[in-house]
Amino acid sequence: LQDVVDASPYKDVPDAPQSVRALSMVQAKLAGFILPVDEGLRRYPPSDTSAPGRYARAMAYMRKPDLQKALAEINSLIADEPNNPYFYEVLGQIHVMMAKPALGIPAYQKAVSLKPQAAPLRTGLATAQLALDDRALAPAALSNLKAALLTEEEDPFTWYQVAKAYSMLQNLPMADLATAESNYVVGEMPKAVIFASRARAKLPQGGLDWQRANDIIAAASAAARQRR
Repeated sequence: LQDVVDASPYKDVPDAPQSVRALSMVQAKLAGFILPVDEGLRRYPPSDTSAPGRYARAMAYMRKPDLQKALAEINSLIADEPNNPYFYEVLGQIHVMMAKPALGIPAYQKAVSLKPQAAPLRTGLATAQLALDDRALAPAALSNLKAALLTEEEDPFTWYQVAKAYSMLQNLPMADLATAESNYVVGEMPKAVIFASRARAKLPQGGLDWQRANDIIAAASAAARQRR
C-alpha cells in the first residue's frame, strides 16, 4: 500500500477544502448516529460550534433522546445552509421520533425537492406519510417508495414500508408480495416462500407481479433446500 501511495501523482497534492469538509461531516454524522451517545457527545462537546460538531450532536441528542436540543442543533445548521437536503432529513426524522409525523413531512418534502434521486430521503418521506395512518397519503407514499427501490431494491425496511402502503390501500396480494421481498432480502427464505405463495394465489396469472412471486418462490425454495 505504501508503494502505491508513493507512486501516486496525488501523494503531495492537498485535498480540496470542500472534500475535507464533506469528510468531516460524514464522520460527524456517523459518530452521532453509531457511537454510544455519551461517547459521541464527548467527542463533539457543546463547546464545538462547528458544523460537524452541531451535526454530530443533533444525531446524538436525537438518540438520547433529548429532542429539543436535537431540534436546536439541526435548525442552526439549516439557518446556515438552507439548501442542504440532509439537514432537512434529520429535522424530519426528529419530528417523527417526537410522534409528530405531520411536522416531519414538510421537512422531508424539502429534502426530496433538493435531492430527488436520493433513495433514503424518499423512504424517509414515505415513512412519515404512512405514520399518519391516513389512507389518502398512501398513494404518494407508495410513489416515493417505488422511486427509492430503483436504487435500493435490497433494502428490507423500504419493502416493509411498501407492504404497509399496500395494506392501507387494501391491496393484500401486493402487500404479501412486498413482505416476501423483504423476507427474501434478509434471508428468511421459508417466510419469503409463504408470502410469495399467498401473493401468487391472488395476483393476475401471467402478470409481472405474478411472475415475480414465482421467481421468489423458486429462488427462496432453492436457497432453503441448500441450507438444509
